[in-house]
Amino acid sequence: MATIKDVSECAGVSQATVSRVVNGTSRVSHDKKLKVERAIKKLGYRPNSIAQALASSRTGSIGVVVPELGGMFYSDMLQGIEDQLRRFGYHLVVTAGDNDEEGQKQAIDSSCKSQSRCVDSSYPACL
Repeated sequence: MATIKDVSECAGVSQATVSRVVNGTSRVSHDKKLKVERAIKKLGYRPNSIAQALASSRTGSIGVVVPELGGMFYSDMLQGIEDQLRRFGYHLVVTAGDNDEEGQKQAIDSSCKSQSRCVDSSYPACL
């Protein structure tokens, strides 16, 4: 698997420049951007989502708590939510709250722990 260092060497630019292109965080000259994009394609580079989440404190994941995982209602609802989240580059994380308010609160609490956070936000589908 190619690293950011491999991309920078292939493109003849610094690792910081590769990072700027990948993250879109600041201006990079058109020529350098093209070099980086070509190197990314050539090497098959894919950013490490775990490293990005650690660096930015954002996971790109949204959690939804449903009372139960079975049934057509929640299945259709979750599919619609996932379709919309994907349009904006987010991922859906689903957990069941065991059909009671306390179970749903525990599911939300476990997805929002500060140091081992796996989602950026959690939403109860129904309390």
